[in-house]
Amino acid sequence: MIMEVLKNREKELLQNLQRIYSHKEDVLIKNKERLHNRLELIKRTCRFTEIAINDGDEIQVLIFEKYARKRLEELSRAEVLIPASEGHCRYYVTGSSPGKAENLLGNVVCSAAEPNQCEAEGEGLRRAVVGQDSCFLVNVKEKNGTPLTNGGDDVQAQITTTRDETVEVRVRDHDNGTYTITYSPNASGELIIAVRVYGEPIKTPDCKVHAVCQRDYEKIEKPLLTISRVTLSGKESTLKLPCGVAVDNDNQGRILVADCHNHSIKIFSRDGKFIKSFGCFGTKNGQLNNPTDIAVNDGKIYVCDKDNSRIQCFTSEGVFLTKFSHGSTQLKRPWGLCIDCKGRVVVADTKNNKIQVFSSNGNFVTSFGKEGSGESEFQQPYFVTSHPNGQIYITDNGNHRVQVFDESYSYLFQFGGEYDALRLKYPTGITTDNQGHVIVADQCNSRLQAYQADGKHKVVISKPFLNTSQYQSYPKGLAVSLDGYVVVADSDNDRVVLI
Repeated sequence: MIMEVLKNREKELLQNLQRIYSHKEDVLIKNKERLHNRLELIKRTCRFTEIAINDGDEIQVLIFEKYARKRLEELSRAEVLIPASEGHCRYYVTGSSPGKAENLLGNVVCSAAEPNQCEAEGEGLRRAVVGQDSCFLVNVKEKNGTPLTNGGDDVQAQITTTRDETVEVRVRDHDNGTYTITYSPNASGELIIAVRVYGEPIKTPDCKVHAVCQRDYEKIEKPLLTISRVTLSGKESTLKLPCGVAVDNDNQGRILVADCHNHSIKIFSRDGKFIKSFGCFGTKNGQLNNPTDIAVNDGKIYVCDKDNSRIQCFTSEGVFLTKFSHGSTQLKRPWGLCIDCKGRVVVADTKNNKIQVFSSNGNFVTSFGKEGSGESEFQQPYFVTSHPNGQIYITDNGNHRVQVFDESYSYLFQFGGEYDALRLKYPTGITTDNQGHVIVADQCNSRLQAYQADGKHKVVISKPFLNTSQYQSYPKGLAVSLDGYVVVADSDNDRVVLI
């Protein structure tokens, strides 16, 4: 019985292979004939052109010019080749439906996959944690961009370190045109991810991911690095009420600081060395009045110009590009902003008790929220962050909570006031770390609190702010460095710390 099944399956595979071969051979023969005919037509046109130029008078040449132009345009527009509907042939053994006859001897598939139309997406293309699985999805598509619905394509990923070491990769074929790529870094550092379909690069370009070690926040005793002094034009000065911080992952992990009472933006290297400053007090383009937050995206720096009630956009070097302030209403002392998963600028319009959303160019998209204490209502929203899962987290300062919205800005849930000992008190800054945790600046409790993405409490981080500063700490803006450290604007102590 088993031998009969195997023989029948062998026969089916050979017949399928012959069908594929015959189809491809037919396409090649027809294409060869078309190319030959087209070549002969081009040769005749060229000979006729030479005769007209060499033997004809000026009038004949002018008459022929119109004819030749028309003929050449027709040749250039003509579709010479018959596109092969199935470009790749491959033998593979499917991992699904064990016990089926095709799994005994595998299968021969012919695919219309077009590598330059295939795309990769997922968290594993943005962050990775040492010792943990990171994943992303590859969507295989045809030449016209239509997703394939079957498996069996040759999808591979190569992940290497800057030391040319290879990270082990696992590919799972879901038999529906999608493939999950899973990897687990062995050490921290930069990884280069390259995805190939049938050996060719896909539409999604090769990318770099910074793998970080897992953080144990309970073991943090003191700041790793403190930033407080800068030297400008040979003169030393200090930060004055730094409120917002950001990390430019596309620019060597530079740390940007909204130096509020100095009305400027300061840029530091990832190890705290001062690089440059831009902005000064005023209301003109490029001038600032108590800036409170920063966001970086696609080579642009977005600044909450709080007391000018506007958002300003600069190049990565601080050159003014544009400004915007009118959404559903005029912005009124906006405190915080972030870039969401769609590349939009989400602004905490603090004094209007709402959130306003703009395109990357400053065009108004939508707004939501109003004054109050119910769902989607705010008492001075301060800072916002976008989680890799697409959700938007907003610190609702006067309501002592964090509200969470989906990527379409619909309310999901809230957290922060469940237990007395862990209750948030006027929360300000908020960010997500490289493990997907949400970290909140619990301002008037002089501490940070870390939560899981679903709002479940994880840990209190307070030791770095105890007896390490001149005044009591009231942390505000937060960000996470390339190395996984939390960057904190310790505003009232005129410093930024990495913990």
